Amino acid sequence: AIAGLSIAYFTRYETDKEYELWQQKALTNAEQSMSLNPHLAISQVSYGRSIVGKVKCDMALHAAEHALALDPENSDAWNLKARSLNKMGRAKDAIDIAELGLKKFPNRHGFADLIGAIYVTKGSYADAEHAFRKSINIQSDSVYSYANLSGVLLEQGRTDEALSILQRGLEIRPNAWLYTNLGTLYFYKGQYLAAVEAFEKAIAPAYGGSMEYQNWVNLADTLLWIPGRKQEANKYYRKAITLLQPIFSRRPGDNDLASKMALYWARLGEAVKSKALL
Repeated sequence: AIAGLSIAYFTRYETDKEYELWQQKALTNAEQSMSLNPHLAISQVSYGRSIVGKVKCDMALHAAEHALALDPENSDAWNLKARSLNKMGRAKDAIDIAELGLKKFPNRHGFADLIGAIYVTKGSYADAEHAFRKSINIQSDSVYSYANLSGVLLEQGRTDEALSILQRGLEIRPNAWLYTNLGTLYFYKGQYLAAVEAFEKAIAPAYGGSMEYQNWVNLADTLLWIPGRKQEANKYYRKAITLLQPIFSRRPGDNDLASKMALYWARLGEAVKSKALL
């Protein structure tokens, strides 16, 4: 039960990313589960899921393999193994494991989503599109698959198809990710007022994106394209910085975050702070 709670916490963090607290709760419960009974596959899976990432992906892979040794028919362990391999930069191995998992567990759409996500990072959008459509065929009410598919269609310049897919997802369950993609679509079309409306929905607490700094940046960036709304944009850049600062404090060596923070300060005219970060 404790391991299951850990997985639930991590899934909540992973899907909405509203509070990093969920990630810590996931790790705490996983460690407790491991201390109680490390010989359960679900304990190993919960621990692996809570630590999978660039730093500890090798440990996550070890946990996945341990779980599979305990229970070869554990679909979550197969998924964790594929994800760990992907985090380690072994994309082909990850796809092979995910495809094998999809054959063994044809009702688990998460394998198709993972395959699609890997193809996106490789720039293979046609393959990614195929995977995300397969995910929707498996589970037609998974709104994240609709969001993924719309993003891939946008990358291919197929905006009308992307808009149709977003509408289907929003009919099922509106969330910040869908509204973010909708705003991006309108931005690409030059419809900045419509984009602002969508990005405002993405930061609404009801849709799970109010604590994601990038959602506030999207709104601020778009407002800069509308005459007379720079002060509003500045307010949202400051909100993004407030949300990003604690993350950056925990990862001071992350150059990507430093670059983003520098850009936001530059947009606010804070040259000294921007240059220090650069």
